[in-house]
Amino acid sequence: MNGLPGMVGSGMPETYELFQLLTYVKKVVDKYGRSLIVPTELSDMVDEVNAALDELKASGFVEPEALPSDVPDELFIYWDAVATAREEYRTKVEYYFSGNTTELAAEDVSSIIDRWLKEIEVGMARALKFGSEGDGDDG
Repeated sequence: MNGLPGMVGSGMPETYELFQLLTYVKKVVDKYGRSLIVPTELSDMVDEVNAALDELKASGFVEPEALPSDVPDELFIYWDAVATAREEYRTKVEYYFSGNTTELAAEDVSSIIDRWLKEIEVGMARALKFGSEGDGDDG
């Protein structure tokens, strides 16, 4: 994780903030081992993001050593699904929550967050690498 704090100034503040927030939630969930009661709308979004990550992993996508100039199809499909899930969540809760809740087991939350943190770290490293390489120059 060396170097990640410097990414805040590199145009990735929301991603880094999400990383920090998820790290904190995982730490608390692991420490206390209690289930979480969340709005059903949030639970639905979590399910959609997990399904997108499952699809990415099932595609067999492997992070290339050299960054391609175009987004690989597998990553584009993943990013689109995650962005869609996020925007659908925002639309659902723009004015109110339904009032329905879902209980998430602590072990499930911990493993979900661990999985998400790994993917976010890969994405931040990819963005840092991509942002430091120019087209036809030495970066």
